[in-house]
Amino acid sequence: QVLDFIKPEEIEKARKSQTGPMFTCNYELSYENTEDRIFADPHMGRWERGRVKNISAHIDAAYNGVDTCALTIAGELPDNKINMVGFVWHKHIKDIIPEVFYKLEQYDVHRVYAETNSDKGYTLHMLEEHPLAKSYPLYFEEYTETMNKQLKIASVLKDKWESILFSEDTDVDYILQCTDWSEETKYCDDAPDSAASLLLHAGFAIHDWMGLYG
Repeated sequence: QVLDFIKPEEIEKARKSQTGPMFTCNYELSYENTEDRIFADPHMGRWERGRVKNISAHIDAAYNGVDTCALTIAGELPDNKINMVGFVWHKHIKDIIPEVFYKLEQYDVHRVYAETNSDKGYTLHMLEEHPLAKSYPLYFEEYTETMNKQLKIASVLKDKWESILFSEDTDVDYILQCTDWSEETKYCDDAPDSAASLLLHAGFAIHDWMGLYG
């Protein structure tokens, strides 16, 4: 079963370009109806350039296997809404650095968050030392993740889901990782993890969640 907002030609293109397990992970959804989905019916719109404020980004790096690199960019809109755009790559983090910088500059991001648990700060070090970082002002903020991933997504992202307006430029794979997520999900959860992490560390979500699951 595939979400109805995905064009048939996009599905066929993905089927040809991805491995069987990756295609299954991203496109062949296992739920039976929308009631089974925690993150149903994402609000789609556009990036409100000129209205969105306090823009930040979060990068969830991947190195191999079925993991994906996920980049989430978000900012605040009036009326307590959150404008968000997300991208995923089926590549090693070091192979997408130029693309990441392009997206950061395109969306006027100057603050980037990343956790250091899995790579000991390797991702942020690569970003900080890259020549493109010298030509565009960025502040990199690392943190040690202390929250259980499943609980973080189920609480932080769920709490803000109805307030998020996704840009139509968001990758289909990114949206699918969010809408197909459940507390039993063991892989292909990089997008919702990145979204929840950004909401929390950039101050778009209540900080009390950290105390609950730390």
